[in-house]
Amino acid sequence: MRMKDERIIILQMLEKGKITVEEAAALLDALEPAAVREHKEAPAPEHAAETISSRSGPGDRWEETRERIDSSLKHLRETLREKAPTGDEINAFVRKVQQGVAQVIDELPDVVNRLLHWEFRSGFTGRTVEERFSGTFAEGQKVTVRVHCEDGPVRFAPSEDEGYHVRVVNQVRADDDAHAKALSLETVDWRETENGFELTLKNHPKVRSQVHVALPLGPAYIVDVTSDDGSIVWEKLPAEEVRLTTQDGAVKVSDVKAERLEARTEDGAVWLHKVEANEVRALSADGAVRFRGFARRLRCATDDGAVRAALIAPALPEVDEGELHWELSSQDGAVSLWVPTRDDYGYRLRLTAGEGSVSVSLPGINTTTSGTAGLTGHTAGFEEKRVRATLILRTEDGAIRVAGAREGADA
Repeated sequence: MRMKDERIIILQMLEKGKITVEEAAALLDALEPAAVREHKEAPAPEHAAETISSRSGPGDRWEETRERIDSSLKHLRETLREKAPTGDEINAFVRKVQQGVAQVIDELPDVVNRLLHWEFRSGFTGRTVEERFSGTFAEGQKVTVRVHCEDGPVRFAPSEDEGYHVRVVNQVRADDDAHAKALSLETVDWRETENGFELTLKNHPKVRSQVHVALPLGPAYIVDVTSDDGSIVWEKLPAEEVRLTTQDGAVKVSDVKAERLEARTEDGAVWLHKVEANEVRALSADGAVRFRGFARRLRCATDDGAVRAALIAPALPEVDEGELHWELSSQDGAVSLWVPTRDDYGYRLRLTAGEGSVSVSLPGINTTTSGTAGLTGHTAGFEEKRVRATLILRTEDGAIRVAGAREGADA
């Protein structure tokens, strides 16, 4: 196991809320070759977590951290072997973690996504074959887009003109260009429909794929995107309904307005930034979940990782008026929420921490409890507020925090 591979594992654990920034920085420090410069034996990467556990306390916490990293090594070895990121990419972000830079947590899903899931890496080499599809949608119709990629990432962004453009980039192991083209075509199933298109990329042991989709602004999109092994990115495209699902990879959505949005992954982070929607579901079985924006109904949940959310008041006041319902939950990780402290916003709280502390810092509510903790209450004048938000936060093992944020401030 190379040192840079173990550093990626530490960053992934930080992303998932398994360790704190301080713990990650200490573990990364343990991998630095400083001991060599001091004429001492540098710790081997395989045993760096064990070494730092002997240097820093309390011992139980570091022992848990070491065990978590050890258990992650086996799971990630194959992925890292095939998608090994470059050292320079890792180094820049590692320095940020070691320096305790404030935006580290918000940047992590994007960083890990880029390092592990997006670019072709040296582990899979071959001939590059591109398949392209273009067209236009009928004016005024709802457009249905379906994309399924069995092995690779999918990215959506706005088109630079009034048409749609789909680019499939296949990396193919083949003896010559003709054979590579034939194998590439075997994996691609493209269909134009009456109100959109469908694209399926089939799995092939000699082919790995990336999909880039550019859609024109304007149509009301109904989108269903799935990947068996790869991340999904949806950026700056308003839609009526968006459903993004991956079995292994991150899901990132940014600068989007939608009626309904669902982002789901079995193994990876979900990162929703500058999102405004009526209903949002952000779900991960094993990874961190982060949301920043506005939703009338929001559910963020993970079985294993941290949940962080920030409620941002929309620019138009009629958008948020009335009842809001937010549920944030983790089976194993911290749950944190930042909300506006405006006179026209009221909050009703139902907070439950099975093993951990509950901390609330809002006008009229300022309390901290520990142990098997919970809190139920509301801010003063809740029923009379223009916006009334019910906030339900749960974790089986971790801390809960609810705090006010300056208008427009990042969580």
